[in-house]
Amino acid sequence: MRITDDRYRREQRRLDLAMGMIRHEARTATIRSWTGLTADRIRKLHRQYVLEGDALAKRHRGKPPRQSSFFLRNADLRRQSAALGGLYALLGLLRAEPVAARRNGTPPWVELFCEAYETYLDLGLGNDITFEHGAYLLEALQDGADLRPGICPVCKAFTIIDTQRRMPPHCSLCEDAARNQLVPDEARNTANTPQSSRRARIRKKRSHAKKSASRVRRPLSRS
Repeated sequence: MRITDDRYRREQRRLDLAMGMIRHEARTATIRSWTGLTADRIRKLHRQYVLEGDALAKRHRGKPPRQSSFFLRNADLRRQSAALGGLYALLGLLRAEPVAARRNGTPPWVELFCEAYETYLDLGLGNDITFEHGAYLLEALQDGADLRPGICPVCKAFTIIDTQRRMPPHCSLCEDAARNQLVPDEARNTANTPQSSRRARIRKKRSHAKKSASRVRRPLSRS
């Protein structure tokens, strides 16, 4: 009886996890890899619980995102990525088994990942990072080749360090504050500059004294 209960719990756990991933619009290949369910079973779950329940969940096709530059595209994405990465660190996912290492059955970190991603959505910082992007962000931070977790040298907050040095090690908030402080200083330096040293463009006056020979009207000859 105990063996039957354990099998039922494992099966129910995989079904609940698959439904949560379907609601977050995860790809079929990702759901199959993380839950161990077959592709046909996943399609039936999508059709039965999503289409019949009037829930909106798209089925994305193709390869999952694999570009680390996505998380550094602008200040807003950097802020959202740092928030999600901080949740990974709080839940111990950065020290857990790497996402790329798959095992038979459901990996032990899947529920924690879903909890971190749902918390990120509840924070209201934005929803530009999809479920698949969040999975790749975790994998990239665990690998540390392109992105790695770090601490902002100014505010000591969690930040994402770009190992390719495309972005400074500061967090997006400190970077914006430093940029805003530079603007008044530049304006002040311009105001204190002597007027004689400032460059000015003087339009050259056109000289109408000389006319082209082709435009001079010749006098009419008198017969």
